Parts: sequence; structure tokens; C-alpha cells
Amino acid sequence: MNPRALTKSELETLFRGYPYRPRVIYIIGTTSWKAPIAIAGTRKPSTEAITLTRELVRALVSNGYAPIITGGAPGIDAVATQEVLALGQRPVVVRPCLDGDARQWASRGAVVVMESAKCPVGGGYRSALVLRNRLIAGLAGVIIVPEARAWRVGGVGDDDKPCCGTWYTAVRFGVRAGRSVFVFKPLVGDGDVHEAFRVFVESGVTPVGSVNELLARLRGLSPWV
Repeated sequence: MNPRALTKSELETLFRGYPYRPRVIYIIGTTSWKAPIAIAGTRKPSTEAITLTRELVRALVSNGYAPIITGGAPGIDAVATQEVLALGQRPVVVRPCLDGDARQWASRGAVVVMESAKCPVGGGYRSALVLRNRLIAGLAGVIIVPEARAWRVGGVGDDDKPCCGTWYTAVRFGVRAGRSVFVFKPLVGDGDVHEAFRVFVESGVTPVGSVNELLARLRGLSPWV
């Protein structure tokens, strides 16, 4: 399981026009991608959000959107990644480095992308997770959030106090880089879910109420790859 560094040409193709493009990327797998879409969300999804995520993945795959990109974390990411694999497709999992999760997903057939083959220690790993989110937004023309949860109700969605980790992918590196970003309307009454939804919408993320509505909006977008 030896990741290879992408060539300069491959980097330019995958991240063209993206303001936060990395200088180097390592990959396990191939980069022959057509219409990549990222799915990101909370590590503690509701039962309703899990069901929605599976429905979403099936709809995207059946409509030819591929690959599905995730961060490979527990929760929404893992649900989406597992569903893609169950459909016989190869998801793209973005990790900060060749960590245990990267090795596990690669062994199951996922393409794995990382910025470093060597993992930092201590607080450096947490920072690397945030940088990982910028890669997800850079690789995908569209980002979809089935459900997110705010760390604090009444918080401010800015660089110092984002509502949640998914905020970095969706807003900090998504909306601000001109990506099309969608968030599903809350399916549960939890205050932290509603707070995250509020922050996302106020930050420029487009709300959608169903998978069919999302697909209709995707069909209206210009090709992003």
C-alpha cells in the first residue's frame, strides 16, 4: 500500500481554478473522475440522516455522478462511503495522511487521497484534519451536507468559532471558493442540527428539502469538471 505523488499536470487538472490548491498530493488509486461530488456531515448523525445519506448516495450513483468524495470519518462520511462500496463503486476518501483510516478504506477498495504520507503528531494532526477539508472542497465541484451539528447553539460561523467541523468543508473552503454547496433541511428537532443549518444558510449554502429537489438543482448546474 504505497501512495504515489501526483504529477504537476494531475494537480492542475484536479484543482484548476481552486484558490487553496495544495503543492503536493499523494494517492492510492486512480484519478479518472468525471463529476465528483462530496458528501460531508456530522460524526453523530440522526437515524433519519443516515437513511437520507444512503438514499442520496444511491440517487447520485444511479444518475451518473461519480466519484463520491468523503473525508472517511465516522458518521455521515462513513455511511456514504460504505453505501458507495455496497453499490460496487469506488469512493474517494480524503485523509490528512496515511493513517489507520486511510489504510482501512484503501483495503476495502476506496481511492485514498492525502496531503502527506507521514502523519503529524499531537495537535498537528487536528490541524491536518482542517486542511484535509480544503482538499475535499477542492476536488469536488459540488458539496452536499445531509446533516451537521453545531458545537454551540448561538455560535458565530466565522474562522475562529465555526458552527462545526463540516463548516470548514462547506463554507470556509467551499462557498468561499465558488463551489455549489447544498444542505438538507433538518429532519429532526435537535437544536444543534437547526443551529448548524441556520449558520450554513446564512453563510451562502443552498437549502434543499429532498433528494429529488437536489437532483433537479444539480441538473441545472453547468458541468464543473
